[in-house]
Amino acid sequence: MTLRTLAIALLVSIVVVAGAFASTEKDFRNQTGGDVLGIRIQFSTYVAITDSDDVFPDVEPVGNSMGGKAREFTFTGGSLRSNATFSLSWDAPAMVMDWEWVTHDADDNDSPGYDCSTTINAEWFNLAQVLNRTWDGMVVCLEPGRYEIPGSGLIIIEDDVSLVGLGPDSGSVVICSSEYGRIQFVTQGDATLVLENLSFAGDVRFGFNQATRCIATRVNTALEPERVALYSSVRHDAVLEMYECVIGAVITARDSGRLILVDCHADPSLSTVISVSSSDANLEGTGNHMSWSQIELGDHDLPERFLADD
Repeated sequence: MTLRTLAIALLVSIVVVAGAFASTEKDFRNQTGGDVLGIRIQFSTYVAITDSDDVFPDVEPVGNSMGGKAREFTFTGGSLRSNATFSLSWDAPAMVMDWEWVTHDADDNDSPGYDCSTTINAEWFNLAQVLNRTWDGMVVCLEPGRYEIPGSGLIIIEDDVSLVGLGPDSGSVVICSSEYGRIQFVTQGDATLVLENLSFAGDVRFGFNQATRCIATRVNTALEPERVALYSSVRHDAVLEMYECVIGAVITARDSGRLILVDCHADPSLSTVISVSSSDANLEGTGNHMSWSQIELGDHDLPERFLADD
């Protein structure tokens, strides 16, 4: 056998072996021991994705792409639990060269006291899609950035969910509507929504209903005064607790709603901040910085020491 014949035979063997490992589909099992928010996959050649599980609906090519084909893709926009499987298929035989889960080690985050179920960033993730796929006890940690929720829509919170900003201050993480959009957060059942160390801007509204509870700590709703269109309603037997917050929104307690404010500041440009519009509603708190003109109590008396001694 000549050297040239041997080389050809070796090349054919390599192609045959490579073809044996090439495929058009694969299952990826999450064996990280925790929940993941996406996956990044690199192929041996350019492929087009033909089908993938709905758990990660956002499919984006990485780097150069040609006619919808690329060698690398990210799949995000949801959450996959531990030991669950993500299935994927593509259009032509190709090997999966490398892949990694989009996740975050809770021990490395900047939010002491919180065991982050998932950590997201504004570049890769659509916050509205993440919040529409929550589970009871989920802690969503947000890296610094601006999380714009496109269009208008309703986000219903029916589980105990926490949103925690990982920045050095509340202005580092901003959740906002688009320029002409309106976002409505609504809590239902007996859900508890925890908000910590973040800001809201634009037309973002909250409706706390039934026996739900919201605990907001170091939350700023007056970060962008020119875009403040916030309105919060505390109804039925719902409870809204706010601690060390900057208020740039009208908050109304009605029915048997309960409103607790401690060490909060109100945007002085607003004429009304707190409104108690029902005889069964309740206002509590201490050490708040706002003027009498910003409070409408109806038949209620202002709680003792509700306002700080400025």
